[in-house]
Amino acid sequence: MKNRPAYNAFLPAYFIVMYGLFLLTMPLFYLRIGNWAPSTALLLIAAMVFYPFLYLLGGGLITGFTARFTMSLETNKPGLRRFITGLAAMLTVFPAHLLLLMDAGLFYRYHYHINPHILNIFTTPGGFEGMGLETGEIVTFAIGILLIALFHGGLIFAFWKFPKLAFAGDWSLKPFSFRRCIKYIVVLAIGTITFLISFFTYALQHYRMIPEPLLAADALPFYIKGTSGSMFKALGIAKPERDAVQIH
Repeated sequence: MKNRPAYNAFLPAYFIVMYGLFLLTMPLFYLRIGNWAPSTALLLIAAMVFYPFLYLLGGGLITGFTARFTMSLETNKPGLRRFITGLAAMLTVFPAHLLLLMDAGLFYRYHYHINPHILNIFTTPGGFEGMGLETGEIVTFAIGILLIALFHGGLIFAFWKFPKLAFAGDWSLKPFSFRRCIKYIVVLAIGTITFLISFFTYALQHYRMIPEPLLAADALPFYIKGTSGSMFKALGIAKPERDAVQIH
């Protein structure tokens, strides 16, 4: 179909741009980290590459399922299908982007992440004032939300309306070929490698009882923590005695 490549390209282009924006947001969580030991830097840099994938995963899956279940519209109503899938992308990615920015600001100002207590404050009359926010700041906050929403909608519309701007190309797997799969393989490889680097760096420092990287990991929302003590012990890595560990 003549206009099918435009359909297959505008959503990947949107998600790639959003990955870049999520990636640029990650350093905001690092502003309060004072100790950048090599292990801390390795953990946080790897996490900075991986976690935007994680934060976009829900939106990508919902948008993909929406595109799959509206495939029957492609023949007679391709415009409607694009509108539905574009709307699904915006309604899932925009809240994730907004919450990530809000969480970064909250963590920098109060040193904790969005939690049920914070959500209760947001939904309670007078909650913003209780956090020390003045009326002008609240208005600015509301305008910022509107501008971010308009940016998301405008970006999707631009990639949809002007196919030449959709730089990502066609990510469809039909017809199936290795060449079409290579993009997915590269993305999966990057995500897997950076996750493993971050995860095992955290696990190793936990095993060695070095607190700085562990505290730095708390700066990231939904950081996946884990331990692998038996593996490190099997590798011959000595575990320090608790009495020898100094916590600053």
